[in-house]
Amino acid sequence: KIIILYDLYVKKEFRKKNIGKELIITSHNYAKKIKAKRIQLSTATNNFIGQSLYESLGYIKDTNFYTYDFEIK
Repeated sequence: KIIILYDLYVKKEFRKKNIGKELIITSHNYAKKIKAKRIQLSTATNNFIGQSLYESLGYIKDTNFYTYDFEIK
């Protein structure tokens, strides 16, 4: 099992209160509970605050793969 975090977002007025960190830690606890093997997430290349949080919690930036999207019109 793999957990994929998608659209993790904290409203501006609630930032800098460790809410993002608590959300991530809650996802870690859930992953352990269901015996998931890992958690995967994506973030914008300019989201330095998010990247710093993820890396401080042990997430490793993937440098081997690119993500591609195709919009259905």
